[in-house]
Amino acid sequence: MLSGGEMVLVAFSGGPDSVCLLDVLQKLQKKYSIRLGVAHFNHRLRGEASEKDAEFAEQVAGRNKLMFISSSADVAAYAKENKLTVEDAGRKLRYEFFFRSSLSIGATKIALGHTADDQAETILMRLIRGAGPEGLAGIPPARTADERGNVRIIRPLIYTWRNDLIQYVQKQKLEYRTDVSNEEPEYFRNKVRLELLPLLMREYNAQIKRRLAATASALSIENDFLSSETRLLAGEVLLERKREWVLFDAKMLSRFHPALRARVFAHLVKLARPAPPMLEAFHYAAADALFLAGGRMNLPGDMFLELNEEVGVVASPKALSAPIKGSFPIRLSGRQYSKELNILVKTSVLPKISSPARLIRQCSRTRQYFDLKAVRAPLEIRVKKPGDIFWPLGMDGSKKLKDFFIDRKIPRFIRNQIPLLLSEGRIMWVMGYAIDKRFKLKPNSKSALRVDYEKPAPGTVP
Repeated sequence: MLSGGEMVLVAFSGGPDSVCLLDVLQKLQKKYSIRLGVAHFNHRLRGEASEKDAEFAEQVAGRNKLMFISSSADVAAYAKENKLTVEDAGRKLRYEFFFRSSLSIGATKIALGHTADDQAETILMRLIRGAGPEGLAGIPPARTADERGNVRIIRPLIYTWRNDLIQYVQKQKLEYRTDVSNEEPEYFRNKVRLELLPLLMREYNAQIKRRLAATASALSIENDFLSSETRLLAGEVLLERKREWVLFDAKMLSRFHPALRARVFAHLVKLARPAPPMLEAFHYAAADALFLAGGRMNLPGDMFLELNEEVGVVASPKALSAPIKGSFPIRLSGRQYSKELNILVKTSVLPKISSPARLIRQCSRTRQYFDLKAVRAPLEIRVKKPGDIFWPLGMDGSKKLKDFFIDRKIPRFIRNQIPLLLSEGRIMWVMGYAIDKRFKLKPNSKSALRVDYEKPAPGTVP
């Protein structure tokens, strides 16, 4: 978990777990040549007691001459505003703070004080809620905290039982704070720890916590392998990604084995929102039905899934972007990139063609050939406008673009993201879907315009 010469940010609540964690890491400082920083997040859930915890954390950091970072938030208000449980809201805000803090001080590791007891409780909670194999793999000992892999979360105490930890803290005479709310069966985790686990230990298996932790350990090995496969498959189905939404190839995803389909779906949700609430069994079942039939459903964390036979989107309603204004001029030959549309367009003129039929066979969602004689400058690309009409190839007469989108069951969320190629104000191509038959190659066409486009991967510059 530790490498030489790095900065480690220690998540410090003031309780015995984090006190033990900080003490152990301090004793390893010389061996690993690591530097430590202390981060405390105040949830403002316990009034004066929360303020005392924050003061204690600062005092401990000061006594040990360690860098100290703190922050606070009204977690209860945030949970209500965002339709989250207090537990989920606290976790989201806390992890966001730890990640920001790690970047601000140059830390490459964030150390958390989770124990083997936390692992057992988590597995039981997820089992009750109906988690899938990934959820039952439990809390990972280490994982990346961001997509680029610059920061990792580590849990050095994940194999340590809380009783052993308390004995260590007492033997070392370490001072710590007691959170009395942990003894109140108000929250789900507290009920599991205070009521359900003692019942299971007393009536069914005295070693139930060890069995749960062992199950998580066994499943985590399989989960590591399947996770790597999932990332590869998610990369294949991903079409586009923006802030809080991802567009993916639903047709390709529907062909995957149901087990992989569920995992790829969960990964897409994480791409749309890096720290989403845990998906439960009924989410996977409902989503799987949509992959095969199309439709829309809500997801936890104020997200939704919408798809048809061709494409799907996982997004937050708040990510609905304002319509893209203006147009993007296109030359008859060259490479051009539009940042607003995130689209790279390549055009080339074929002054002489011998076989229009051969070129037509090469057409795809991202490549089209047009009869050059029908094309008129100026060419431009824009998104839909009210009243747009075109003549779809293979259909009789004209059709409103709005009706075309409805007939093709294109998710409403992405309709104002679909680029349109126009010639002298007339739609030539609803890019990725259909061309206008007035611009199609004919058996007697003598020249052609080739147009290719792609959506560059996030963060790439063409």
